[in-house]
Amino acid sequence: MLEPRFSAVAEAFSRVVGKGDDRGAALCVYHRGVPVVDIWAGTADVKTRRPWNENTIAPVTGATKGLLAVAVLLLVQDGTLSLDTPVAECWQEFAAEGKQDITVRWLLSHRAGVPALDKPISSRGLIAGDSPIEALAAQAPAWRPGTAHGYHPNTGAWILQEVVRRVSGHTIGEVLSRRVAAAMGKDVFVGLGEGGAGRLAPLIFPIMELMRARPKEPEFAEFSKAVFASRTLLARSLNTLSMSRTDQFNDPAFLAVGEPSMSGVASASALAWLYASLIGEVDGHRLIDPRLLDAAVHEESQGCDQVMLMNTRFGLGFMLPGGPLWPGDTRTQFGHGGTSGALAFADPAHDLAFAYVPNRMSGYIEGADANARRLAALVYGALP
Repeated sequence: MLEPRFSAVAEAFSRVVGKGDDRGAALCVYHRGVPVVDIWAGTADVKTRRPWNENTIAPVTGATKGLLAVAVLLLVQDGTLSLDTPVAECWQEFAAEGKQDITVRWLLSHRAGVPALDKPISSRGLIAGDSPIEALAAQAPAWRPGTAHGYHPNTGAWILQEVVRRVSGHTIGEVLSRRVAAAMGKDVFVGLGEGGAGRLAPLIFPIMELMRARPKEPEFAEFSKAVFASRTLLARSLNTLSMSRTDQFNDPAFLAVGEPSMSGVASASALAWLYASLIGEVDGHRLIDPRLLDAAVHEESQGCDQVMLMNTRFGLGFMLPGGPLWPGDTRTQFGHGGTSGALAFADPAHDLAFAYVPNRMSGYIEGADANARRLAALVYGALP
């Protein structure tokens, strides 16, 4: 579906998909609580030539952290979790090495100081049942918790998963399933079931070549130096979960594990619905109380990122605009991007929710993909 005023968005989308960088993709936009753009095009699976359709879902990699944030906030809203309770209150072993004061708030805002593990874990290990829990408990922080911020690619989500499991008896994926996927009939998964594999749009690799060819702007200079230097905190953080190209984000066994930092799978329409339902009532549902949402999108971390080595901004689980990964002047947005090229966000000031889900790996590590940014700019240009 497409409201006529967004025709320029659809034209740009057509140029990007198939004829441009992305082989297949979907775009969905909600405005004032109703869908105004819901389009898809291209090839979902380049090997089988299966076309993208309205039921296609795709891995969203780092954009999974937006789903993680929603699951945690739902438990905070219920009173099951408290933002400022130390993790060690429910997980005593985690207090080791000076981590006794780390709170849920610091984990959501990337201030915990534990972005990497000295003993990495592999995706194959997770599939086989290995757990990072003991390594997380024993890990010494890279900086004094709470004093600085740095993007936690995996570890923050793993710690939050264990906290959620201990206080609720459920995983992040199970919370999402009970409260969103199953309850609302929406295709957002952290832990993809067997029935979803046939609808999956596999991501197109390789990622390393894309990262080597990443933008040359000065803001990325320190990142580019550190990303391939094995002993840097950035490289150690990115390699804390080691993945081969063959079993990476397309492996149904990995997607089924429910790894909470980057194994999320979703459709663009479901992601847009989810973000729209955070900022207002959609189909009779509003997921998060407005006061809690205001707290979640308030800036908690800003400035030089100790891991990414560039300016980043975070609220509680959500990335905020500011810095080279998400440039722009629309500071009222909140959401998350991923290496897959996916971007999902809401903007309460414009009563807008946006989700772009492609199947081509992006040149950005966890940021707002260039194609997604261009499409979002056109969406804003069509608003009254």
